Amino acid sequence: MKASYRYLLVCYVIYIVLTVGFVLSVKGVDVTAGVPGMILAFAFLSLTILWIGSLIALIILTYVLVIRRFYVNMVRDEGYLSLTLPVSTRMHMLSKLLSGIFFILLTGAVLVVGFMIVAAGLGGESIWEQLY
Repeated sequence: MKASYRYLLVCYVIYIVLTVGFVLSVKGVDVTAGVPGMILAFAFLSLTILWIGSLIALIILTYVLVIRRFYVNMVRDEGYLSLTLPVSTRMHMLSKLLSGIFFILLTGAVLVVGFMIVAAGLGGESIWEQLY
């Protein structure tokens, strides 16, 4: 888990920052007064594409990272060292499975938080009012 969380933590932060930027651009926060509308439209379109791209990339990266870490931990040199421990192969497989499930669920939770930020930003209501 130590080897996996570093990459995903950076991706989670990037996704949340892009989500906040997307919400601010949709709400029309006027940070750049005097800039022509075409540039603002381009910035909005760029942030929208980046946000959707980060959403898709986060999902794909999570699965690729889980599969890659499983391969490295079971087949390569790192796996050779871990298989010398006095633990059965079943327990090794179970630990890799639990680690993968944890990161997939964590990614799902981060995506839900991102969607809640978007919903709260667009609706103007608090998150809890929208849930209930």
